[in-house]
Parts: sequence; C-alpha cells; structure tokens
Amino acid sequence: MISAPFADFTWRYARKLAAQAGRDDTSETEVARVLDELLTRAQAGPRSDKATARVAARTRVAAAAHRPPPREEPAAAGSGSAEDAGGGGQLAAVVPFGVFDADAEASRW
Repeated sequence: MISAPFADFTWRYARKLAAQAGRDDTSETEVARVLDELLTRAQAGPRSDKATARVAARTRVAAAAHRPPPREEPAAAGSGSAEDAGGGGQLAAVVPFGVFDADAEASRW
C-alpha cells in the first residue's frame, strides 16, 4: 500500500491523525491509508500545517541517513599482475588486539 520509506515516528503521527479524524487508529489498514495520504500531501509540497511538514521533513532525513554508501568502482581489469589478482602475496601485517591472542591459544592445544 505504501511504497515510500517511513520511520516509526511517522507511523505514530499517522495513528494520531487517524484518531483525530475519528478513524480506527488500532487498524493497521486505516493507519496505512492515513500514512499514504500524509506522504502524498508531503510529496506535493509544504502546506499550512506545520506539524505535518515537520514530520515529513524528519522522514526524508531519516530515510536519507539510512541509505547504504554508494558502490565503489571496480579496479580496471588487467592493471595488476596475476599474483596480485590471486591474493598469493602478503597484504598486511597482523597486529594482535591483546584481548584474544590466537597464537597463544593455538600453542595450548
């Protein structure tokens, strides 16, 4: 029913609007309809209702904050040797963390 992302506070605000309009705020379908109306109004632009505009703005910020980072471009093919591509060489030195020493643990076996 709703294809746009929304946050928990947006759902709670839609329940509040449903209750104020005399609709059944315990029915998820009714609340989803109110939420759809709310997001449709928010997409159309700001209105005189500041609370609705504020919730819509918070929803947009919350949705933007939880997007995964963009994918990095893969390295150009043929730029490295066969050994680099196969992972045969040592990449970096391992620095023990101190909480768990795998070498010391292995020597106890």
